[in-house]
Amino acid sequence: MNNPGHPQEPLALDSGSDFSFENFHAGDNHLAVEMLRGIATEAERQIYLWGGSNSGKTHLLSACHRAALAARRRSFYVSLNGDLAATQICDALEGFDLVCIDNIHCVAGDASWELALFNLINESRASGTQLVVAAATSPSAGQWQLPDLVSRLSWGPVLQLHRLQEEACLVALVESAEVRGMQFDVAAARYLMQRYSRDVGVLLGLIPVFDRETLAAGRRRITIPFLRRCLALD
Repeated sequence: MNNPGHPQEPLALDSGSDFSFENFHAGDNHLAVEMLRGIATEAERQIYLWGGSNSGKTHLLSACHRAALAARRRSFYVSLNGDLAATQICDALEGFDLVCIDNIHCVAGDASWELALFNLINESRASGTQLVVAAATSPSAGQWQLPDLVSRLSWGPVLQLHRLQEEACLVALVESAEVRGMQFDVAAARYLMQRYSRDVGVLLGLIPVFDRETLAAGRRRITIPFLRRCLALD
């Protein structure tokens, strides 16, 4: 690819190993899940996901990446929220069947990155590489300076992701605990959301902690007294 910047070593990047379609709680995002599942069978050439914090963007891109690998397809996942040069990504993508790029909004306004993404989309379309990208905003609402890039980001389906509502978040907590062999009392789950956080990403991140603590305690039930001891909640 003809990209700006200086040549650098290709990155060996991968996504979170715990993210899959099976452990994603869709809520109002069933359409996005079904479309991304179809990526493994080459149903769509390009998909753009957007949504706020903890709406599931990273989880779904990672799940898509894993599903492609399981189908013996060459897949590449990377997040652009770090200090990366454009060529670190774009020069390493030749020959991949699927490319998943997370947090592309982080490079909006950077001329070298915008040109690199513009070229990537064009060349992906020409080569048959499938492309899935995720951002905090829709293409038209982003701070992009290259008008033609905005149009190319919209070449495929543009899908908004919605955060889980309270009841769906409760179900996600209870089911995530059950997968690990724990029983999460619904009253305790509500207590946790009231006293600790209503951010589903933060809450689900506590499940591995509860797994270790309940194993250590020899009891696999998550109750309000357990949460008070474990998290020092009043």
